[in-house]
Amino acid sequence: FDQSLIDEVSEVQKIFKQMEMAVEQKCAAKTEFQSKMESVFKENDRLLKHALGVDIVNIVVKDCHCISLELNNQLNMEIFQRDNVSSSESAPTFAKLFETNELKAQIQEKDTVIMKLKENIKSLRADDKERKVESKVEDIETQNL
Repeated sequence: FDQSLIDEVSEVQKIFKQMEMAVEQKCAAKTEFQSKMESVFKENDRLLKHALGVDIVNIVVKDCHCISLELNNQLNMEIFQRDNVSSSESAPTFAKLFETNELKAQIQEKDTVIMKLKENIKSLRADDKERKVESKVEDIETQNL
């Protein structure tokens, strides 16, 4: 009877030791798993911080680009408005253009009249010279007679 009890206790101790070893292995595996999880969490945090940093840099760069575009647009608008104001101020009105064209036409008419008068004067001078020559010829002829 004792031997059987001893065998049974030995068997229970053997099973207990096996269970204890299994628990220790599980604890070691759990510790290793927790360590790996901690490492993964740290890497995840590092990647998140890096991604946030990249996002912040991109936002700043895009804001700077946006501000640059807005300033360029504002400058173009000011130039456009200034050009419109100066071109509308310097551009003659329809009435001024009409008056200018009318004055040009009058000048052209006066030029034409002056040219015709000059031609008439030239013609008259030529006629006058011919008359003088004819008159002198007549005077000479009358003197010779």
